[in-house]
Formats: sequence, C-alpha cells, structure tokens
Amino acid sequence: MATEIFGVQASSLRLFALARDVERAPAEPIVALRVESVSRRLEAATYGLVQALRTRLRAGSQTAKIYGCPCRTNLWQGDVLARYHELDTVLEEASVMLVVCPRTT
Repeated sequence: MATEIFGVQASSLRLFALARDVERAPAEPIVALRVESVSRRLEAATYGLVQALRTRLRAGSQTAKIYGCPCRTNLWQGDVLARYHELDTVLEEASVMLVVCPRTT
C-alpha cells in the first residue's frame, strides 16, 4: 500500500474494494459488528483522503489534471497528511483484527 501511495499511484478503487472485502470477511457473530465498523471507517478514511488529495491537486485551478500528474513536493502536507495517517491507522486496525478475530468456516 505505501509503495502505491508514495511511489506509483493512489487507487481509491482498490481501497474501497478492500473496505468491501473486509466487510465480507467471515467472522464469528461476536466480532461481526466490529468487522462492519472497521469496514465503514475504512470507507470513510478512504473518502477523506481522496477528497483531500483532489482538493490539493486542484488548488488554484478547476481544470487541473488530477490523474497521472507528478507528485508535488507539498502534496503530502496538512490535511492530506492527516487524512493519510487516519487511513493508515484504520488499515493497521483492520489487519490486526483480521488476524486475531475468530472466523467462521
């Protein structure tokens, strides 16, 4: 994930698909609500980062190209950086939860 965000690309489609897959993960009823909660927070954090990136990339121009553009030196600052850390926290929680939570088979 980090190499996609910092190296080549940031794919909102992949992150939203991950949130969908987390929600579909088989889980015992006792943890099903937690799985759903993490999935929803992953969707919200992804949306927040995407909106912050779009706002930053379009700053000063309504017609700025936001796909395939070079990474500016100031891109990962302020709200974008805060949203990235929010997403990173939820991704970390999801990875831990999916490892330790009991699953149905």
